[in-house]
Amino acid sequence: IESNEGHDKLKTTLAATGMTGDEVGERVLNALRDREFYIFTHRKTKPWLEQRFARILSAFERAADR
Repeated sequence: IESNEGHDKLKTTLAATGMTGDEVGERVLNALRDREFYIFTHRKTKPWLEQRFARILSAFERAADR
């Protein structure tokens, strides 16, 4: 079971360094116009996403070996 501690820390960091609603709205509109599927509003999420994706790939490899 994945710990929520990292997720809680991420939420705290994002809340402290958050963007305004107008900034988020502008990013969302630009992404929609550019047909982007993922919309990132905080660069600080990249390490968390890399770790999560590594766990996903690891699980995929374990499943493929069975």
